[in-house]
Amino acid sequence: MTTAKDSAALFGEDHATPNEFAMHGLASGRVWCALSVGGPKVLVRKADDPQPNEDALCVAETDAWVLLAVADAHHGVEASHAWIDAIAERVEAHRGAAPSADDLWSIVATPTPPLPQPEGRTSTAVATLRSESTLLALVVDRRRGEVRGVSLGDSSAVVVGLDRGAQILTRPAPLYASPDDAGALARARFQSFSAPVSPGELVLVYTDGVNECEYGNPATSIGPSHLESVWIRSAGDTERFVEGLMRLALSGVDGHPGGEDNIAVAAARV
Repeated sequence: MTTAKDSAALFGEDHATPNEFAMHGLASGRVWCALSVGGPKVLVRKADDPQPNEDALCVAETDAWVLLAVADAHHGVEASHAWIDAIAERVEAHRGAAPSADDLWSIVATPTPPLPQPEGRTSTAVATLRSESTLLALVVDRRRGEVRGVSLGDSSAVVVGLDRGAQILTRPAPLYASPDDAGALARARFQSFSAPVSPGELVLVYTDGVNECEYGNPATSIGPSHLESVWIRSAGDTERFVEGLMRLALSGVDGHPGGEDNIAVAAARV
């Protein structure tokens, strides 16, 4: 039987220095993740929030499979941090083969305990808002040569390879949920997706701090062609790819600014 032999989680509340990012790799060297608050404009835009980095992520790996998950909260870190914390615990407890679609749904959509009340917000209007989050989680099943996942909101899942280029598997949707609200976790609200993958390809998930590194402007932010360029420059190395993508998201592309939102990235080599 396989278990989650190696795992990690990163939370935005621990990473709030502009223009810096934290990276973490699992023992195999094939799975890497990174988190950043973004640039100084994020701190200005989120001045009413004591914890401006509302993203969080987790990764887990066995010989046979990998789980990648990213979350992007709104109105406080409570939703993304609780959701990722719960997913990290549930996947660590998973035993056996790669989580099936139903297993993944249980890992993602079992309600968490009630979220804590927000503290320290200077705006009364913001303080009364309930924290909600996007969520994207997927499993890379190396033995079956398949990726399968679920998504709520506007984070992205991508497969990158020399033959296929950068294939985006998800479509953005203006949806959020509080992970303690069973009604908001209805399966019909989530996208389900799957795709074949081949050895040597890269499976990637990221929040909209990548494809909207210029805030609100996906057309002038990182797109498939930029992902393909980073992949080629990284020569198939996951660590180099994640580092290159983080630097690009902070600096911007094609003369446009970057770093205008929180950034969470996780990637696994098939």
